[in-house]
Amino acid sequence: AHDLGMRVLLDFTCSHAGRGFPPYEDVRANGRRSRFAPWFRWNGDALVHYGTRTDAPLFDTGAEEVRAYFLDLARRWAEAGVDGLRLDAADQVPFDLARQIRRVFREGRADGVVLGEIVSEHTHRFLDEEAGDAVTEMGFHGAITAFLAEGTLRAEAFAERIAAVDRG
Repeated sequence: AHDLGMRVLLDFTCSHAGRGFPPYEDVRANGRRSRFAPWFRWNGDALVHYGTRTDAPLFDTGAEEVRAYFLDLARRWAEAGVDGLRLDAADQVPFDLARQIRRVFREGRADGVVLGEIVSEHTHRFLDEEAGDAVTEMGFHGAITAFLAEGTLRAEAFAERIAAVDRG
């Protein structure tokens, strides 16, 4: 990609796991007996999942081993030449962890960028906390899609929604 003049932005999910992730598969097989059980959030004997999904367990982002894992990943991706990280569901990542990920990534890639996927209510908080360099603001995405692609939003309502997003 770099040889073609393109930059590489990696989707970096540290709020939840998915099928195929070895620690999650171990927990699926062994439950609380898994050595990786402390990596995830639990409600009794059941994993807590992202939103309404049943295949995306939430990480316990307060667990030191989980934090160390993600900081190591950020360091390794920077060393591999990735230009940026897109923090998926960034509003689910504690600010201190997001700041650490950004710091570690940019230590290895000084011109790198950390972009947060954020819903509009959290945009300014994320940037004010210096948890990332930029955001993908989902309020704008929803408004522009409804207005241009779906035709379900009138121009006046679109303008009001954009103004609300801008106020954060």
